[in-house]
Amino acid sequence: MPRMASYFLSLLKKIQLTHDVYELVYAMQEPIPILPGQFFLCETERGNSRLRRAYSVSYADETHVHFIIKRVTD
Repeated sequence: MPRMASYFLSLLKKIQLTHDVYELVYAMQEPIPILPGQFFLCETERGNSRLRRAYSVSYADETHVHFIIKRVTD
């Protein structure tokens, strides 16, 4: 199975659209060929564990990628 590419993105903006929906705007360190509808598998650390979530791309250009996410509990 081919290995997935890894990229580092920096959060630039967090825009609250509704009480539980946000637009997250990230800066890319290097251009990544992205099409709206593709998704990223994001991994973050929480305490001693790692959380993985899939997020669909809502918009992307050469330097930024935008995600629309819904906040859920737990």
